[in-house]
Amino acid sequence: MLCAPTLSSPLTGGEQLRFKGRKKGQSLLGTAIVVQFGKFFPAKWAQAATATVDEEMTITYSDLVHSVVALLHDNYLPHLAPHQIFQQLCHEGTRTLVVLRDPEETQRDLLNSKSSPARLEFNNNTETMMMSRFGGSAKPWQKIVPSLSGGSDGNGLSVASVSSPEDEIEPDRVVGGGGVGVEQQPGSAAATSDATQSPLDNRQWVSWASMNRRNKEEILNECGSICSDHLYSDVCCDDSSDDDDESIADDEDEMNDCGQMFTKSLEAYLKAVQHRKRERQVGVESRLVACASFSKDYRPSGAKVVVLLNVVVRKKFRRYGIGSFMVKRIKSPSLVGPYDAVTMHIRCGEQCTESAGAAKPVHNQHSSCVSSRKQKVFFEKNSFTSDLILNSRFHEEDGSNVTTGEVLMCFLPPFDSGPFHNQSSNINCTSTQGYGQQPTGAQMAQHNSIKAMQEEAQRWKEKSLEAYQLQMSYMARLQQEVLRLHEQLNKQELTIDQLRKENSRLQTRLVRAEKKTAKALIETLDKEAADFERMCVSRKLSSDVPFNTQNPLTTRAVIRS
Repeated sequence: MLCAPTLSSPLTGGEQLRFKGRKKGQSLLGTAIVVQFGKFFPAKWAQAATATVDEEMTITYSDLVHSVVALLHDNYLPHLAPHQIFQQLCHEGTRTLVVLRDPEETQRDLLNSKSSPARLEFNNNTETMMMSRFGGSAKPWQKIVPSLSGGSDGNGLSVASVSSPEDEIEPDRVVGGGGVGVEQQPGSAAATSDATQSPLDNRQWVSWASMNRRNKEEILNECGSICSDHLYSDVCCDDSSDDDDESIADDEDEMNDCGQMFTKSLEAYLKAVQHRKRERQVGVESRLVACASFSKDYRPSGAKVVVLLNVVVRKKFRRYGIGSFMVKRIKSPSLVGPYDAVTMHIRCGEQCTESAGAAKPVHNQHSSCVSSRKQKVFFEKNSFTSDLILNSRFHEEDGSNVTTGEVLMCFLPPFDSGPFHNQSSNINCTSTQGYGQQPTGAQMAQHNSIKAMQEEAQRWKEKSLEAYQLQMSYMARLQQEVLRLHEQLNKQELTIDQLRKENSRLQTRLVRAEKKTAKALIETLDKEAADFERMCVSRKLSSDVPFNTQNPLTTRAVIRS
């Protein structure tokens, strides 16, 4: 039974729903709640550790936030550190829709999964097959490590065997070296002991539980890191293995007060998870099925946008319609209020790899790209669109959340999207609460939707008429401008032709004047040259014959000549 939400409570919702799977007979009973972690974290750590979400199972908000972080880190945000995901969840205005499985159903599933033997792949190794014949003492939760104690052989491997707490829980079953579960027959203890002392098995079987009790620093120095890939590997895994190793990396240089509180809370949470797994108890890590975080934002243009941050469903509970249910619930104005659009950023796999700061294998990059394509197909099935022109209206102005490689998808709400719109829209999900007849609120919502549709149509008509008038005015002015430019161009062409003709005429006159001037100058020069020549001849004659000794007649003849 969920706690009744109050005005100051960060918990809303609490309706039990039955999700139907794809296969016949598959179903899941769950409860959808909305939690605002920002009201508890990071200011009220002590209150979050005591305030419960579920009275029967005593799920605290601290355990719930760690389980949500584990689910996001394992399935959606592996490139981010856990404390970064925690900060995103606790950001002001961010809410998280959580789907919790029914505790009784979870308990039955947990018992069934623990009682059934694990199916492992066929092993054709000759050495391990011989070990399985003798009843080897290997178990799925045990790991092979070099021996750190004395009594080893030449290869530095010990023959000793270390028991785990699981041996006391399941004493009648052993798992052979080949990975096949077999019943231990009476009288086989001697065979098992012989197999342990066999020269074929020169290694040490060490369980994770006993590994934690040993000196971790010595193990790390001798064997290297044996920790899991991330902090929540044992929390959010969907298999039935009983690995109890939970390691926490100490990075106090980067941790502030909030980070230290987060680390302490995480340590307590992981210890509680280990205790519940050993005691076969149902905790929030087992009941958590899916989560989706969202926040409401206001664009500078005035548009009210619901930003969908993430939608994650555990792998074993996919194809139950849980993801579509959460998206439809978030799209309902009864949860988020009136809005203009719901946006979601699909992150590309290569971009995730770059932001992680570490090189990943090629197959991991390929799987990330495939996951991105699947996400895009999923949101397209839920009426989201990736149209660039349409989505450009809802882009953030600063572009802080829009990076290279991301695809912005947008959902535009219908007119009939009131509080009762999405209650019967999910065909894969049925509520355990009965609805006899359509409530009065639904009729009012339908009436309001029709009125809103008419108002929207009227606004569209007015704006379309205004747009048509603006377009026609613009086209008329543009036409007049084109005609004016054509007329001005014709005048300029006429002026250019007149100037060209005048220039040609003036050039002809100039040539004629230059020719006439040159001819007159030549004639003048010729006349002056002739006069100068006659003067020179006369002076020569006068200098050769004196004037008083010559005959005047001869002088005249000479002058005449």
